[in-house]
Parts: sequence; structure tokens; C-alpha cells
Amino acid sequence: MSQQHSPSARDDWRGILASILFAKTAVAPFAIAPFLVGGYIDHLGLSPAQASQVLSAEIFALAIANALAFFWISRAACRRWAQVLLVSLIALNLSCIYAPGFEVLLLQRMLIGAAEGSLLALGFGLLGNTARPNRNFGLYFAVSLTIGAVNVRILPLFLESAGVIGLFVNLSLYAVISLAGSCWAQRI
Repeated sequence: MSQQHSPSARDDWRGILASILFAKTAVAPFAIAPFLVGGYIDHLGLSPAQASQVLSAEIFALAIANALAFFWISRAACRRWAQVLLVSLIALNLSCIYAPGFEVLLLQRMLIGAAEGSLLALGFGLLGNTARPNRNFGLYFAVSLTIGAVNVRILPLFLESAGVIGLFVNLSLYAVISLAGSCWAQRI
């Protein structure tokens, strides 16, 4: 029996933590969506319609990428894919700081959504493959809600001090933390 599929490896807390971090990083923009839309309007000068379109495009890309993961996830080298997706999220979120206008930001956020959707599929796939998936999905929701509550508390400080740039940095930090934990990812 390989170590990756033994009961102890399937319930290793580090692999579970990596999976939770992947999934939380993927859905982080949902928790701060009102801040993002407000930042797009107040700090980037987008109209309310444009700001909503940017968020909708990101969510749509996330949903499509998540559905398409069905075709590749069982053959994926999870750790490598997660690392590529996380580096992409870091680079894309930071590149949003320099978006020259609505069209470029729309494209950047769509690419981010595609990476988030793939990362969400990896995170949930890995959690579902653990020895105790019900417990671990419960842990995911507890961690996600706790981090979300803390984030909602501190995000006004990010907005006050750095505007929407602070939000993009915040989203990049999720990916940096997940990247640090990616070495613990198992196989699906």
C-alpha cells in the first residue's frame, strides 16, 4: 500500500490544512466582494455596472474552471498544479494594481477566476479524499468563516491605507500562505 493512500497519510493534518488553504484561497474574493466592488468604484473609477461586471466575470470563470476540473483532476499532480495556480494568483492579483482600465481588469479578474475555480476543485477534491471527509469539510467551513470574519474586520484598514491595492495585496497574501503549505498536498 502506498503511503499516499494509507489511512494515516489520508488523514495527515498537514495535508488537510493544505487542502483547506487551497479552498479558502479560491473563495476569498467572495468574502470580500462588497469591498472589491466598492474599491473598483471608489478607487478605480469604475461605474457600478462595470464593477459588477468585473465581479460577475470572475465568478463565472471560477464556475466554468471548477466544472472543467472534472476532466483532469483525477490525473493531476495536485501539488504541482496547486503551486502553479497559486503563483498565478499571486502574479495576477498583484498585476491588478497596475490595470490601466476596465477591459484589462476584466480580463485579469477572469483569469483569476479560472485559477480560483481550478484551485477550489483541487482543495475540495483533496478534502473529499481524506479518511474523514465530513469532519474535514466542517473544519474547512469553520476556518473559512473565522478567517472571513477577521478579514471583514481588518479590510477597512486596508482600504483606508492603500485603497483597492490593499485588497489585491490581501488576496495575494492568501495565495502566499497557501503556497507555503502546498508542500503538504497529497494526491486525489
